[in-house]
Amino acid sequence: MKPYWQRQQAIEKLEVEIEELHDKIEQRKMKAILEFNLPEDREVFEVASKAMDWALVAWEIDQLLRNKLKHGAPTHHVHLLEELRDTLNNMLIDKGLDYPE
Repeated sequence: MKPYWQRQQAIEKLEVEIEELHDKIEQRKMKAILEFNLPEDREVFEVASKAMDWALVAWEIDQLLRNKLKHGAPTHHVHLLEELRDTLNNMLIDKGLDYPE
């Protein structure tokens, strides 16, 4: 049997190797492939393929409301604009959605 210090060194070496393997696994990129049976899945395909456009429209609406509030919406509109912006963002949160980065 090896002395304690040699066994300890071997354990530490294995721990370093395990940590390096975890790092490599973390760095791997994942792939996702969506399949559609066209033409019968055309509508679902269109929704999926235009998802970024929908996200950008929602973000642009949020920014429009933000700018109206920040740069002087008429006083009688402020509450309504705040409510609309909050509602939009709460709807996104409820669906587990984020704005694109």
